[in-house]
Amino acid sequence: MYVAIRGVLCLLAFWLSLGCSEEGNTLHTIFVDETAAPGGDGSEEKPLTSVGEALTVVPENGLIYVAAGTYRVPNEWMFATPVRIFGALEAPTVFLADSGETLSWQSSENHQLTIRDIAFQSAFHVRSTTLELRNVSVTGIGPALSLIDADASMLQVDIRVSRAADSGDYADDAFLVQDSTLEWTEGRALDAPDRGIIIDGSAVSLTAVALSSGARAAVHLVANSELTASDLNIEDAGLGVFVQNSSLLLSESEIRRTEQTSILGGTESVIRVEDTLFEDSPGGSVATSLNATSLSLRGNTFRRAVADNCITASAGSLLAEDNEIDTCAGSGISALGVDVEIRDNRIENILPDLLIGIVATGVSVTDATGTIESNTIKDTMDNGISVVDSVIVVDSNTIGPVNGSGISYVDGPATMSRFSNNMITEATGAGIIVLNASVDIEGNTIADTKLSSETSFGDGIVFGSAANVTVIGNGITGSVRSGVLFFDGALGVVRDNSASSNGQYGISELCIGDANQVVVGPNTLTGNSAGAAQLCTM
Repeated sequence: MYVAIRGVLCLLAFWLSLGCSEEGNTLHTIFVDETAAPGGDGSEEKPLTSVGEALTVVPENGLIYVAAGTYRVPNEWMFATPVRIFGALEAPTVFLADSGETLSWQSSENHQLTIRDIAFQSAFHVRSTTLELRNVSVTGIGPALSLIDADASMLQVDIRVSRAADSGDYADDAFLVQDSTLEWTEGRALDAPDRGIIIDGSAVSLTAVALSSGARAAVHLVANSELTASDLNIEDAGLGVFVQNSSLLLSESEIRRTEQTSILGGTESVIRVEDTLFEDSPGGSVATSLNATSLSLRGNTFRRAVADNCITASAGSLLAEDNEIDTCAGSGISALGVDVEIRDNRIENILPDLLIGIVATGVSVTDATGTIESNTIKDTMDNGISVVDSVIVVDSNTIGPVNGSGISYVDGPATMSRFSNNMITEATGAGIIVLNASVDIEGNTIADTKLSSETSFGDGIVFGSAANVTVIGNGITGSVRSGVLFFDGALGVVRDNSASSNGQYGISELCIGDANQVVVGPNTLTGNSAGAAQLCTM
């Protein structure tokens, strides 16, 4: 019966320093076969019929080999020496709880427990153990698998919840990792009524693991946990990854079809995501809130967040670099109260926010500091870049066409921001508009600004409402109205600009509201339909 595996076990015994008998049978090996005759001694020739009996007689560093079949095993087992339990390769070896629906196994002194080629059909809970699972499946009530105070390695492990438990904090969840370390490679935790994996006070590495969830997150990361994950696949989840007081490093992964946000970071969360695909998540791709400390996004692709921003950062810091952002609602990137570095992203097809209905901006920052540079932004239903109450450098971006202003800045502090070296084409209303804010506008190229039916502007650069602005060295052509327009208590300087082929004036001053205090000239103003300039003092 066991001849086919005799050589394998002997070789394994050699590597484990267990030795072999002269006849080739492994020492320290207990054989179990439910079809054997009663009264066996655990030898290869006379296997035991009960796994429970084998657990009571297995020696230190022993190996229990269990033939194919279905076995009732003890609900609770305390082991005091390292033990290995191997199932059959040719057909399933299935373990069921002796009574009830849960197995609870524990080591007295964190001994090694190695389990291979076993299918658990009861929930499996392990505590205070150094655990290795390989080619194992666990199907049971929630949580189907739990590790508490364990040091675990898992390869090719599949976890499923057969049904929710009758009670308990994790009754609807697939996998609990608490106060443990875990390396899990190749596996699945699917179809949980609630969460896929809860990582609580633990350090976890996931590679090539597929997860789903019900109402809440496929990954729930809390209590100073650390998760490093690559080739992670999350689909059809209530929420993708929730991070609270913990850190996440995610790379080369895919998150699709989450009902809510793909990644949500809470208080003091540190999130770094690279080379990952986010797709078809109506509630947005990545969002941080509640005083999150750090969000870093590099080389990712965000598609079809049709009900919310693709990226939302609230408090802390945001680095967004070299991301592809396509089809979001509200904003491609939205930052509130954040120190930002937003650069080298490609942002397009931004739709109106479903709640407000009018916001559809490539990048939106409020109460922020930092830089927005070298991004490509087009096909937004509102502004390309919107800045509110912030101190920001906006440099070397390519913007347009957009169905709003290329750059809009309102209600800023007295500290000067800088908008420089941007190329803005086919904006609607204004290439750059500044109201009640302070900014240096230098070296920008603005072309073919269209008329806005909402604001009646169609000018290259517009500033007013007590804005303090220097407009120096810009090139403005093809605006429906004027190259530069200022009004209502505007302050600043307009000089060394080139304004040509605009539909009205090169420079135009509206004589409304408070008197303007703007120094104009010299500028190069040619080929403008209504003339070079129209100023209140002329």
